[in-house]
Amino acid sequence: MCWPLSALTIVYFETITGNYALAFAIFSIEAFTQTFGEIPTGILSDIMGRRYTMIAGSFSMFFGSLCFALAGTFHSTGLLMIGGVLWGLSNAFRSGTDEALIHDTMTELRKRHKYDIVFSKSHIFRQLGGATSSVVAISVLYFYPLSVLAWISVIPDFTQSIISLLLVEPKINVTKGSNPLVHLRNAIKNIRHNGYLKKVALLVCCNKAIDITSYRMESTYFNHLIPTWLVNAVILIRQACGAISFSIAPLIRKIGFLKIVIVSIFGNILFRVIGLILNNILSPFVMVLQNLFLGTANTSESALLQKEFSDKERATMGSLVSLFEGIIKAISYYVFGFIADIAGIYVAIVLLIAAKGLIGTGYTLLARRKSA
Repeated sequence: MCWPLSALTIVYFETITGNYALAFAIFSIEAFTQTFGEIPTGILSDIMGRRYTMIAGSFSMFFGSLCFALAGTFHSTGLLMIGGVLWGLSNAFRSGTDEALIHDTMTELRKRHKYDIVFSKSHIFRQLGGATSSVVAISVLYFYPLSVLAWISVIPDFTQSIISLLLVEPKINVTKGSNPLVHLRNAIKNIRHNGYLKKVALLVCCNKAIDITSYRMESTYFNHLIPTWLVNAVILIRQACGAISFSIAPLIRKIGFLKIVIVSIFGNILFRVIGLILNNILSPFVMVLQNLFLGTANTSESALLQKEFSDKERATMGSLVSLFEGIIKAISYYVFGFIADIAGIYVAIVLLIAAKGLIGTGYTLLARRKSA
């Protein structure tokens, strides 16, 4: 995703709200909105189609970005909250649906077994978009304040909305006439009766929630060590590492998705710990190397879930998983934002790394039980 303000969003929010707890509360609002919207949007995706759901998500993101830009102009926390709600709706519309769109398209082309390959390739472009965002941010912030960058960030979201109108609906996904309540009941039953899926889903939700909280927190930490404009140069390196990771993911798929996730999590932790120990100008450049494990982990986690989802309820099951992810994410944002205000950013990041270690341990135990 190309959104130039991305790396410094929390810094931008903090300049408007006045403290980190309230700034992170905007992300909590986004997460809670996504949580409450997950089920209806997942059902809409399975019954009405992937295309219309993706279009709704893209336009919701555009209007959310517009609210964020206006909030900087008018110094309004209220507009930040509205933007958080709109972004939450956008995430609800797209979560589960984007992966279901890829899976359905590959099934229609009789290439379902290559889902993880296409998934990783699509995310390479996201990383390249992030890299482009960093270049734009570096150029803008060297001369202008964050409020200007917020307005420039509206442009790519508007462009994405227009592009979403060109999406093609897979014919395999035609389930019109389905009863939404029956559809939801079947999706819940499929998850409830699959013990392995429940464990994988819980670990995936926790891992993603900790990752996104860490991403926001580390950008603030970087901003304390190096100039604001240079933070985006560091993020450029992060995105490049992410693109490399997603390109590697299809090449190592034979190792096994669970093993790949485990190695990726502890590799991620290694670089972050080294960066914190240094705690100087070199730290940001070391810590962003963790993204060398981003693509391998995300691709493998997605493949693990998609293997367990049913075809008819695929997006709804994905939305149910995202619902729990949203709850955990909202709690994570607020708790670690509060810790950052009380004990400092450094302590908050240390605790986030500890949480990541617990998730890695959980995956390790799951792998052992599966092979036993």
